[in-house]
Amino acid sequence: MTVDGTETTTSPGKPKRLIVWSGLACILAALVVIPSLMRSRLTANESATIGLLKKIVMAQEQYRSTVADGKRYADSLQELAALGLLAPLPERNRASGYYVLISADPPLPDGSIANWDGIAVPLVPGKTGNLCFYVDSSGVIRFSSNANLGNSR
Repeated sequence: MTVDGTETTTSPGKPKRLIVWSGLACILAALVVIPSLMRSRLTANESATIGLLKKIVMAQEQYRSTVADGKRYADSLQELAALGLLAPLPERNRASGYYVLISADPPLPDGSIANWDGIAVPLVPGKTGNLCFYVDSSGVIRFSSNANLGNSR
C-alpha cells in the first residue's frame, strides 16, 4: 500500500530479470577487464626484464673494468651477484616471469674474454610474456616475438 492508500503491484518476473541483466553486465565487464589486466601484467613483466638486462649490461662493464682489468666478462649471473654488481635473482635465473641467462665466449689464448651474450625468455609464453630478449657486449637489447633473435656478432 502507498501513502495515499492505493495498492501497488509489482510484476513477479521483474526482480528475476534484474538479476539476470545484472549478471550479464558483470560477465561482460569481466570479459573486458580480465584481458586488459593480463596484458598489463605481460607489459609489466617485459618492462622489468628490459630493466634487468640494462642492469646486467652495466654490471658486466663494471666487472670488466674493475674486477677483470679490462680483459674479460663474467660468465654467469651468480658471478656478478657474488661480487655485489647485480642483485641476486630470487629464483634460479628467474625474474618477473622470465628465465634469464648469460654466458661469455671461451677465453682467448691470452685469457681474455672479448664478448658475452644474454637471453631472457618467458617462463610461460603468452602468460608471463610475449617477447624474447637478447643482449650482448654491445649493450644493445634486441627483442622478438619468437626465439629467433639472431646474434649481432
